[in-house]
Amino acid sequence: MRLFTAVDIPSSRLFDHLHDELASVGRTLRPVPPENLHITLKFIGDPGCGEAEVISALGEVGKEIEPFEMRVEGAGCFPSWKRPSILWVSFGNDERLVELAKEIDRVLHSRIDTPLETREYRTHLTLARVKGRTDPSKLKLILEETVSRLKEEDYVVPVNAFHLYSSTLTPQGPIYRRLSSHPLGQNVK
Repeated sequence: MRLFTAVDIPSSRLFDHLHDELASVGRTLRPVPPENLHITLKFIGDPGCGEAEVISALGEVGKEIEPFEMRVEGAGCFPSWKRPSILWVSFGNDERLVELAKEIDRVLHSRIDTPLETREYRTHLTLARVKGRTDPSKLKLILEETVSRLKEEDYVVPVNAFHLYSSTLTPQGPIYRRLSSHPLGQNVK
């Protein structure tokens, strides 16, 4: 069992268009299916306990964080444009998302003894994985044009809950199943 927490990304015709553009690059690129787009908050992996314990622990998270919105800020790739392997979009106004990710990390560590995250949390939405040689300048242009259009349309990601998912890896790609949802701001007056 592989678990993770995430914020869902609402569908958008621009993201659908981006998916089609990236798919047109060829077999060297594997776009994330639109239904799988999400921003990971914490990868839990196999927690060593049942789903019920994880869901119970997550029930303590996010009650003091008001719902908020995020807007697209930019795009890039890991590790670099010279050798791209993952294409991503970033969002601004993510201080509360960072706070939420840290709270999830602390609660899961204290309640079910998951390891604390040692790396700094970086908000990003994975769009595609590069599986071979491709023209980085073409990928960069596709991302820059789409980000510009998302900004023009004032595309907003409402964050009013986070979710626990299980992930099953298959040769065709991962299959995600939502196990629970956790609303934000229940204790905010």
